[in-house]
Amino acid sequence: MSKTIDIENAAGTSCWKFKIENERIAHLERKIVLEASHRVVDVQGPLTMCALARVRTGTTSFYRGDSFHDTPAEYALFAPAYSVIEWCFEDVHLEIEAIMTMYSGFDCSFGAIMIPRLNLQRLPRTLEEMQSLAKYICNSHDAIPLERCIKPTSLSRKVKKAVDQTFAEEIKISQIARKLATAPSVVSRQFSRDYGLSPAEYRKRVRIIAASFMLVNGEEIIHASDRAGYPDLSGFYKHFREIATVPPAHFSSRKSKNTKK
Repeated sequence: MSKTIDIENAAGTSCWKFKIENERIAHLERKIVLEASHRVVDVQGPLTMCALARVRTGTTSFYRGDSFHDTPAEYALFAPAYSVIEWCFEDVHLEIEAIMTMYSGFDCSFGAIMIPRLNLQRLPRTLEEMQSLAKYICNSHDAIPLERCIKPTSLSRKVKKAVDQTFAEEIKISQIARKLATAPSVVSRQFSRDYGLSPAEYRKRVRIIAASFMLVNGEEIIHASDRAGYPDLSGFYKHFREIATVPPAHFSSRKSKNTKK
């Protein structure tokens, strides 16, 4: 089963080509063409990804610590579930080939990693091959950490862990703050400083990433919405358009009785 998604907005164009290897793995080919400067905080959500990237024109860089660092023209990366990378694109034409999964058995004790050179004939096709490649990338002497914040505060880590574990549940950020005996405003301010976006915005992106993968894998929109934490379809459609810039039907590999234009 395969699915092609073309997205065009004010920033540029993006083409996604998904091929479902099995119920747990999806192969992705993505082409991105962006004009001028574009900065984005990339939230991985519950997906783990191994990818090969090629910068055809322009430049890409990632924010780490307190500054941006340019990537090479070709690089490989491993992004475990719930990692956060901030990218900056300058007049870029970028091609990405990736393998993605929602399988939760990976070691996620480390963050996203990039290596400049990787002699790889093809991407993994099984979870075992993906695990082996991830281990190789993370143990490489050329490995470069990509996470936006190398050492987030204890408060931010606890909040992020709570959101990651409960993103599909109806738990308010204020409830998480209360459990940590901290004011919601303090939680939001510190989290934004470490991860580049508020806890509420982070959770929204995690939910939409999860729902997108479910839709590509054949879930009906109403079921993907509910499983991602949206019992109300109108809220799901609103947030999906905000994050993906297209309605959920663009990602769905099946027709649903619950679609809106």
